[in-house]
Amino acid sequence: MNSILVFLVVLVVLLLIGAPVATSFGLSSIVYILMQSVPLSIVAQRMISSVDSLTIMCVPLFILAGELMGAGGIAKRLVRVINLIFGNVTGGLALVTVVVCAFFAALTGSAMACSVAIGSIMLPYMLDAGYDRRFSAAIIASAACLGPIIPPSTSLIVYGATAQVSIAKLYQAGLPSGLIIGAALVLVALWGCRRHGYKGLPKTYGLNELKGFEHIQPGDRLTGRQILRIVVDAIPAIIAPVIILGSMFCGIATPTESAVVAVVYSFIVGVFVYREYEIRDVIKVLRKTCKGTSTVLWIMCCAGLFSWVLTYSKIPDKVVASLAPVAETMGSWVVMLLVIVIVLIMGCFMGTSPIILIVVPLFQSLFVKLGYDMVHWGTVISIACCIGMITPPFGNVLFTTMAVTDTKLHELAGAAARYIVAMVVGLLLIAYIPALIMWAV
Repeated sequence: MNSILVFLVVLVVLLLIGAPVATSFGLSSIVYILMQSVPLSIVAQRMISSVDSLTIMCVPLFILAGELMGAGGIAKRLVRVINLIFGNVTGGLALVTVVVCAFFAALTGSAMACSVAIGSIMLPYMLDAGYDRRFSAAIIASAACLGPIIPPSTSLIVYGATAQVSIAKLYQAGLPSGLIIGAALVLVALWGCRRHGYKGLPKTYGLNELKGFEHIQPGDRLTGRQILRIVVDAIPAIIAPVIILGSMFCGIATPTESAVVAVVYSFIVGVFVYREYEIRDVIKVLRKTCKGTSTVLWIMCCAGLFSWVLTYSKIPDKVVASLAPVAETMGSWVVMLLVIVIVLIMGCFMGTSPIILIVVPLFQSLFVKLGYDMVHWGTVISIACCIGMITPPFGNVLFTTMAVTDTKLHELAGAAARYIVAMVVGLLLIAYIPALIMWAV
């Protein structure tokens, strides 16, 4: 018992003093192993085995695909097409932002990529339409969180690899989950727009940079030929989710193979179709990919060792023994609510991958015993983690959006509160009405 206590104290102290999450996992685990006189060779074994998986190959590939698409001009083409549909109605730009983020999420799976790519395009639109800067920034940050919910999602890959659950099934459940959360954001955004009287912009706004549209004015009507030109220009972006996700959902490709398809497709579109960057620019993309991948894989390595320590010390068994009576007396829904609250609180201080790598080993056996489907439970946990990305004080997307929109933390956090509530309501609906998402699996 003393060694378990020391293990937990070391972990908490390291996290409180600001040590990297991976370092905290690794050092606390090594301290426990030394106290238990376990051979140190277990450290290397567990760290290597935690990432020695074909499934884990999805992580660097989808990160690379996301970086390529973010730099390939796909975002602005999606904005043009969706603005043709919704842009000039009351609250239309808020709706455009959420819909474009949902599309972009299905291409990149990255919340921060959504925040930067879509935020840099949509903020000038919204400011020109008279939207408040804080209101605009809150919509961008909240909609960006659809990135890790709608597949391809790194969070779902990490969960699937940790819990040994099918990535394809998680993606099938993730798609309707993202649509539900997106619908909640749209309702709140439209309510705010109507309350403040925020209008849209002409459908021709921002088309001047497109070749052949240099002389078009904001009040001009578009001809059928011009509309067709805009739609055709965006077709490679629009069909990308169909190609990438469709190949996986139809059983044509495994998740890893679909990740390869995503990389090849995004490279071809960016270099040869849209010609937004040259081949030498790919070096910059590869550098960013290596940085992002190394961070995720290093956390997974140390978390693999951390999970082994939890199992070896039988901490999950103790969690089951302590919470099972609660489920029997008050119902399993109370345990689900308790875990959701824990994850939401953790999301205020930690990233999505570390939370998943802590929560899954601790609670998976309990929820298996309670009869929950691990695809459903994993989707709920992943959504709760994503909500933490815009929750102060350390939400990653919060800080990214602050940089893009030039807002302060207290301004953005206050404006985003209503969207956080909407996302939590959507999360609870998904948690307690599994049929809302499990029909797709």
